[in-house]
Amino acid sequence: MKAVLIRSLSGLVYMALIILPVVLREPALFIAVFAVFIVLGLREFASLVNLNRTRPLRAFMDGLFGAFLFAAIFLYGSDRMDATIFIPYIFYVLYTMVRSLYSDRHKAGSDNSRTFMGHLYIAATLGLGSLLLVPESIGRELAVGQSADITPHYFLFVFVLIWLNDTGAFIAGSLFGKHTLFKVISPKKTWEGFIGGLLFTIAGALLAGHYSGSDKHPVELVFFALLVTAMATWGDLYESNLKRNAGVKDSGHIIPGHGGILDRLDSAFFVFPAVYLFILIFGL
Repeated sequence: MKAVLIRSLSGLVYMALIILPVVLREPALFIAVFAVFIVLGLREFASLVNLNRTRPLRAFMDGLFGAFLFAAIFLYGSDRMDATIFIPYIFYVLYTMVRSLYSDRHKAGSDNSRTFMGHLYIAATLGLGSLLLVPESIGRELAVGQSADITPHYFLFVFVLIWLNDTGAFIAGSLFGKHTLFKVISPKKTWEGFIGGLLFTIAGALLAGHYSGSDKHPVELVFFALLVTAMATWGDLYESNLKRNAGVKDSGHIIPGHGGILDRLDSAFFVFPAVYLFILIFGL
């Protein structure tokens, strides 16, 4: 009972940290919260891929510039800053690459590859997701001096669909799961769970479309739900593969009863870029 209570409370705190900055429409608070998520997530990723920075300052700088990349994508994508915002990050990448040439560690080059893979996997994907807060800026130019207004609906809509997918997959998998989805990577994931997650996601998308007055055709919403379900599943499997190779059950223990930051956001890392591309192609 105590474990269930702890898991529930920590889950509520995690959800509040995501929802409140978005609902309050405070860009600075939103960036700050997700910057912390990214720093913690990169630390977990480094552990999973055996990225061993010998100096604490290097690990700190990796996390700092990962968070900076996220902030830069949001600020540039919402027309709050121009492209020069990326210059510090580019110079950090170049500095790290040049520095590795003079390192006496034979793994310096591969460590850099793992570092920037983590930045792409975690910071860049969440950066694209952050642009769902400013959907009017996706794929279009705003007037000079104009920045996009914060609109929480699309961002929260995608997160709710991810949570519905996880919930549906868990319920259906627990009750009916028999046929393994990807036995080598995650023996507990089943096709029944996948279908349950898909049905929950479709229901959520159709209900949201109906009650929000969206002009999207139901077929488009079903396709969108299928996209979210497929990408969420691949995101989950990819992180499961990282953990399997590292020989651990959870990416971390920062969220009691839930594991680490990567355990909570693994689906979002794959869903956000796909949703961003969907909006670019089909519009809002």
